[in-house]
Amino acid sequence: MQPSKKSEGNLDRLLKARAEIDEELRRHKSTLTVLFTDIVGSTHYFERFGDTAGLAMLHRHTEQATAVIQQHQGNVIKTIGDSVMAEFPEPTLAVRAAVDIQRQQWKQNEQLPDQEQTHLRIGVHAGLGFRYGGDVYGDVVNVAARVTKRTGPAQILISGAVRETLSGDAQLRCHSLGKITIEGRAEKEEVFEALWTDAETYADLRRRLSSALQRGDLVSPGVQLDDLMPVEPG
Repeated sequence: MQPSKKSEGNLDRLLKARAEIDEELRRHKSTLTVLFTDIVGSTHYFERFGDTAGLAMLHRHTEQATAVIQQHQGNVIKTIGDSVMAEFPEPTLAVRAAVDIQRQQWKQNEQLPDQEQTHLRIGVHAGLGFRYGGDVYGDVVNVAARVTKRTGPAQILISGAVRETLSGDAQLRCHSLGKITIEGRAEKEEVFEALWTDAETYADLRRRLSSALQRGDLVSPGVQLDDLMPVEPG
């Protein structure tokens, strides 16, 4: 059966409307910087210490991360389970915030027994996206989330797009971890680790995290710590 002229006309109108929407979205797109935090092993923490302690831990992280993000001109977009999503006006501010969040978490952990410590992974990416209704959308969000998933405990991973903007900042030290596969992308993405502590503390922290993983005190599904955290950062 051949389509009627009326149905063809409706299809033409739909295609035209779609093209107009796509063009409108393109006009509103801009380069955004998105940061995600994620608490490693939060489910295990709830199971081990109970709902009350687990909720208190989540609330504490959200409050602390939000304060640091705002200090660096960032905007918390939303919390998703044990994660905080934020947007920044430029990548340097996002990485500085990530460094301060990790340092704050480390200081907090120093006051707690190993079994009660929590560790964060943080991912940052910059790319095209758009703001709508107080939220952020686009490929930039998807890549930032997937970079975060590949991050190890107490680690910050940033994309190559973010790294390019940090070349003139001597206080932000990074080294390449090579290219990783990002779900939904044909080409691999080079990622860099942003270092937030000195080499001695870094090596000690890695040893402690490795021991915690082996004991089962820290649970990080899908993450191979040895692959992500070199013993001697460059």
